[in-house]
Parts: sequence; structure tokens; C-alpha cells
Amino acid sequence: MKRSMTYFFCFIMVGINSSFYSIASKDYWSILEKVEWMTAVDNQTELLYLKPKFPKRILRLEGKRITLEGYLEAKNGCWSLKRYLSSRGQYHDANPGLSEVVNLVFESPFLSPQKRLSRVQGKLKLHKNLQNNSIYSLENVVVLE
Repeated sequence: MKRSMTYFFCFIMVGINSSFYSIASKDYWSILEKVEWMTAVDNQTELLYLKPKFPKRILRLEGKRITLEGYLEAKNGCWSLKRYLSSRGQYHDANPGLSEVVNLVFESPFLSPQKRLSRVQGKLKLHKNLQNNSIYSLENVVVLE
């Protein structure tokens, strides 16, 4: 009886540890890519444009700290994190999809080599009107490695 209880508690501890690991290592990129698009009309110009429509799964992440792994890039003093080093498109210099780039706002000044695989953590902010040609940004970002 004592041995079976020991095995039972070991089994429970392994289950708890693996569930914490799966939460900590969640692939948020695969969630963020599920954004949908709808057409809208600009009231001033009466032109059609695409507007992001965020599913509930993404809306629940807004304001929460998430961890993403990708490639750091700085342009004109603004930092971003790209999911892939180069676009998965047909052409090498093709732009990545909007769900593959996240703008970064660091807690403190940040200097780092670019185009380096990095893990960052920050509070997710959704841009419902394509602010700065982006639909996502992370605020209060820290680089984990």
C-alpha cells in the first residue's frame, strides 16, 4: 500500500510539472497568426481597407505577459520581433505577414545585435486599426536570453 501511494504521488507530481512546462512553453505565435480580416470603409475617403478581427482566444491574451521567440530587428530607432529570419514567401525580400511581426517597447534602453534568435517577454497590446503597420506590440519588454 505504501509503495502504491508513492507511485501515485510521483505520477501526480510528473503530471503537474508537465502541465506547468506546457503553459510556460506555449507557442504564442501559433495563436497570434489566427487573426481574421474584414473589409471596412474609411468614412473620410470612402475607400475600402482591411481591418483585423481578433478571435476570442487572442482577445483573452490582451494585457497579459507572453513570451515569444524570434529575430530582433531595429529600424529607425524602433524595435520589432520577427517570427522568421526571412519571409516564408516566394521572394527573399518579401515582407512578412502582419501576424509574424510584433513591435517592441522595452522597459529600459536596449542595445543588442540584430537578426539574432531571442526570447522576449512583454505585455501584449492589440492594434485594432493597424497602428504603425502592425496589429501587435509588446510593452515593458525584457529579453530573456
